[in-house]
Amino acid sequence: MPAHTTSIRQTYRITIDIEAMISAEPLETPNVNSEHLRYYQALLQSLQTHPSLLDQVLRSAAIDSLKEASKMIEAEYGGERAFKEPPLNRAVAELEPEVQAYFSEEIEAGINVTYVDSYRTEVKQFRVSKIDNV
Repeated sequence: MPAHTTSIRQTYRITIDIEAMISAEPLETPNVNSEHLRYYQALLQSLQTHPSLLDQVLRSAAIDSLKEASKMIEAEYGGERAFKEPPLNRAVAELEPEVQAYFSEEIEAGINVTYVDSYRTEVKQFRVSKIDNV
């Protein structure tokens, strides 16, 4: 390891495609009567006559689903600041005992986690764009 390294930087591009839709019938309420189905159809037709409003509604729904996408990415690739398992633990385990102790935090009696607070992230750019018209 080079002496006097002050920081290490890497940029990651995380791409998420989200399909947003609105239906002419409720998705969560089964057995809706025909009159209520007409209401949904009327709403859908109204949105179709106002494309910019439809775009705002669907874009908003897509943005709301970013929380779910974040959880999916975290489950697949990891992403907690306080690592309970590798990879950070493996790196700290190779250090001298006093350095290991410095980065170790007891969260419960006998349960230690590795905690390093010297890293941060910064969103460099973002863009929301429509990729199809279906």
